Amino acid sequence: MPEVSGLLSVALKKVAAGDMEPGVGNALATIARALVSVEQAGALEERVADLEARAGLGTSA
Repeated sequence: MPEVSGLLSVALKKVAAGDMEPGVGNALATIARALVSVEQAGALEERVADLEARAGLGTSA
């Protein structure tokens, strides 16, 4: 998620320079953590599904 990393870098610089309220920077960091968690969960789900398919354990509907 390079765009999130870039946004947080800009926010950090703005907070440090006094151009952004620390609370706004904190809110951005909280949202970024949530986005990373969602991305990691999705990646894990894909890996598990791939392993299940390779093992012949896929769910049948």
